[in-house]
Amino acid sequence: MDCRYRGVFKVPGGYAARGLGTKPVGLYPTPEAAARAYDRETVLVHGPAAVTNVECGLLPGSETYEYTRKFRAVVDEVLHLARGEKTEAYGETWKNTGLLGIYIKIMIKEGRLHQLVWKDRNYEGTGGESVRDTLLDIAAYAIYGVIAFDEQNWDGPGVSRVKALLQEIGEDL
Repeated sequence: MDCRYRGVFKVPGGYAARGLGTKPVGLYPTPEAAARAYDRETVLVHGPAAVTNVECGLLPGSETYEYTRKFRAVVDEVLHLARGEKTEAYGETWKNTGLLGIYIKIMIKEGRLHQLVWKDRNYEGTGGESVRDTLLDIAAYAIYGVIAFDEQNWDGPGVSRVKALLQEIGEDL
């Protein structure tokens, strides 16, 4: 490495950024631009354990850098929420309702969020669930929705209870 920044190398035509065990991030005109790209990729790959140029005092922090770290921290929190102890307790129940059921769960959570933020302006929440908890749940459901979509799981296996219930409700309306 012939540059003063972590993960930055001088190459013909500019500077390259490369993290440990990662593919090259790109070619940049300045070492500072390459260092920022390295930091962003390192935070995305390694999360809170990332050792970056900003953390080492080689680059000043930036709003983009701080929000990348915050975003990664929340994504990690959603991961632990959705795939941690709740998975042990509930299993893969989201698969049984497919994308349709996930959509309904997001609608219910959106209704709760609307009540807390728009009507009550109660950010601490009620009944043990805060605005933050509700937002984390919506993020987890959205990720499960992407997985269901990718698996083309629209309404769960066989005749979905959710689909049958929706048909029954539709007939009553």
